Amino acid sequence: MKTKRWLRQFAARHGVFIARYQPDYVYASCTNQVLSIEDELFYQIACPVIKEGRTLLGYDRLYVLWQAVKNTSSLQQITAELGSYRGGSAYFLATALKVLNNSERPVHIFDTFKGHPDTDVYRKEMSHKPGLFSDTDYESVKQYLSDFQHLHIHQGDIYDTLKDLPEMNYGLVHLDVDVFETTLDCLRYFGQRLVSKGMMVLDDYRSPNCPGIAHAIDIFLAEQAGHFESWFFRTEQLILVKA
Repeated sequence: MKTKRWLRQFAARHGVFIARYQPDYVYASCTNQVLSIEDELFYQIACPVIKEGRTLLGYDRLYVLWQAVKNTSSLQQITAELGSYRGGSAYFLATALKVLNNSERPVHIFDTFKGHPDTDVYRKEMSHKPGLFSDTDYESVKQYLSDFQHLHIHQGDIYDTLKDLPEMNYGLVHLDVDVFETTLDCLRYFGQRLVSKGMMVLDDYRSPNCPGIAHAIDIFLAEQAGHFESWFFRTEQLILVKA
């Protein structure tokens, strides 16, 4: 037993990973883990996004998005993301949709790409002041996502961009806007446009830095009694599934 452990440690110091051969499993070099073949597909998409610093979401939160994509792909509807930051989670969603559908699917992403806007919505927040997450750039994100022909970038304050958006139905919505008022307004907007069995994935649920998220969800679910199921994950994420 000691010899096996020593051999693994020696191999690891030289960049070699030793594991028992399992025909349905593969080695993922980016995480030094043995994964199921299905998981390897997830890591192939997630690893570059995280390593390039394009998202603040970790593997656990991206995996929740991966499961949401898998469960809504058959709906053949539009995907939306609100709060895209440096474009990493948008890239992940667009790639996952393409891989699982064997072709690109429409994706619409929304962000100022200048950080939180200087509006009353953010001025009154304790943890999320105007200018937070300003270390991003529209042109950089546009170039990063330029390989996707059906990905549409909406730059500006969410209230302005949603106002000018044509009517559409959605199958998956990723909502990561951090504050109470914007979260509630986005839930109301996309909730009524989400198709049956569609999903909304909300980040920062029950996060101490984003107390308004849970409050917004509670209000929305009270307004929509019986129309949504909620699935809570211990990744500070909540999924709402439309009946």
